[in-house]
Amino acid sequence: DGFRCNYYDAEDPKFTTPYDWKYCSGMEVGETYEVHWPSSTVAACSTPDQYQEPFYDGAFCNLSEEQLGTLSQQDIADNMGVQAQVYTVVNDEDYFYANLFSGMIVDGEFSKDMAYYTGSTTGTSHDNDICSAYGPITWHVDRKCHLISASTFDKMCFDMKMQRDDMEIDTHPHGSRELVNDAYVANNQVYTCDRDLESTLSDSSHDAEARFMEAKKASSFYSNPDDNTCHDANPKLAKFDCDTFAVPQTGANVTKGFIGKLDMGDVIPTT
Repeated sequence: DGFRCNYYDAEDPKFTTPYDWKYCSGMEVGETYEVHWPSSTVAACSTPDQYQEPFYDGAFCNLSEEQLGTLSQQDIADNMGVQAQVYTVVNDEDYFYANLFSGMIVDGEFSKDMAYYTGSTTGTSHDNDICSAYGPITWHVDRKCHLISASTFDKMCFDMKMQRDDMEIDTHPHGSRELVNDAYVANNQVYTCDRDLESTLSDSSHDAEARFMEAKKASSFYSNPDDNTCHDANPKLAKFDCDTFAVPQTGANVTKGFIGKLDMGDVIPTT
């Protein structure tokens, strides 16, 4: 609870007026949510199989277990990454963005104050005793909280359900990993506040009509699961005792100037 954004105002109706969710579930106006966009150079980029559930299938789509074993830590950091951005959801269309599905918002104050570091995966199945072997993955984390409309999330959930590999399991909020012990946090944090980046926002309409869902069900394009070239590509790396291996973990402190205690040598995040 202590890591929520501080925008909530019980006297302001945009934080308290319920929203009629059509595609997302378990979400509430006024709450804080963090969104992650994993990506990799070995994914099925720009194909119908780019987006996968679980995301590991997409990230490792064109990488065999044998090839994975030959990669250096820097190879992994250079070729696998995650964007992360934090929002307070409001019931106010002034805060609508049409294409949150494709990646973090890069516009104005969005993505202006960033932290870059190497980490791993998040979620409640990892903590400071049991760590993730998926690393070192480069993380790009927006350090600021932002307001976003509930309709933005609902449109994103709609887009997730429209993919060949239905991503419905991720259309509800998941638990967060406890803050990682400094001993398991990489010491290669990079911070920036003054990047000049182009906007990735779209001006398209957010009228997500149910007929599109029906069209997907009827389409031969989605009917055969064997068409999904990334299905079950996840190498299913085993979790391990955090004191066993030097793999930086994610769920870390992104306070500006913070440096973790896990020495990564020459391994650096891609910026």
